[in-house]
Amino acid sequence: MSAAASAATGRQAAIDPRGPRFGAAVTAVLLVVVLLLGASTAGLALLGVVVASFAIGAARGAQGTWQGALYKGLVRPRLAAPVELEDAAPPRFAQVVGLVITGAGLALALLGVPWALEIAAGAALVAAFLNAVVGLCLGCELYLAVTRLRNR
Repeated sequence: MSAAASAATGRQAAIDPRGPRFGAAVTAVLLVVVLLLGASTAGLALLGVVVASFAIGAARGAQGTWQGALYKGLVRPRLAAPVELEDAAPPRFAQVVGLVITGAGLALALLGVPWALEIAAGAALVAAFLNAVVGLCLGCELYLAVTRLRNR
């Protein structure tokens, strides 16, 4: 997120934007495996891991997840300092959106609703892929839109 977008939220820039993108890449890989496994016990269990990861991100922010810890410990030390930081609130909101989508998919799949796992994992995969590959965080954009509407 740019400094202008960060200013639009009314919060200080606080996190390296590459961290949430790395987390999105890891999540995307997990979601691909979920889709390959389908609504099997293993697929449901792995989607449960993704849901739990989003729950942690919703509570602690993207930088507080296990993916954030991997980034901080293994990836970040090998990189130059970030050119700009981003507000932590939009990525945290994106974690809530991911939690709602994957949590609903998991719950519905456990209740036997056909295609619930695949639809939820697919939707979350599209969002994670866009964030990881092109830096477009759909949850962050939703956060900014809600913030702008609220400030009118």
